[in-house]
Amino acid sequence: MSVQHEMSAKAGQTDPPSIAIAGDVDASNADEVRVAILDAAAISGVKLEVDLGGVTFIDSSGLRAIADAAKQSEALGSGLVLRNVSHRVLRLAAISDIWAHVEVI
Repeated sequence: MSVQHEMSAKAGQTDPPSIAIAGDVDASNADEVRVAILDAAAISGVKLEVDLGGVTFIDSSGLRAIADAAKQSEALGSGLVLRNVSHRVLRLAAISDIWAHVEVI
């Protein structure tokens, strides 16, 4: 039995700069999510909005990937703002305290 995990990341030419993450975010693609966010942040050079409205599932590795991307992008002088975060994802992040220093709007 195989399970396919799909995720997509799409950077937009918007003001403010943004990237939308959709699908399942888990151990199979967490590093891809982190890299996509960091690539978009490096291009924008300013605070990047990360739209999580299309995320259907996220596990602890996905939460960690976003937290790591936030920390690394801040070190580069840009940073992240998360938006359209579902109540379930916010609750999981709050329980784990993994996004303590990540801005959510």
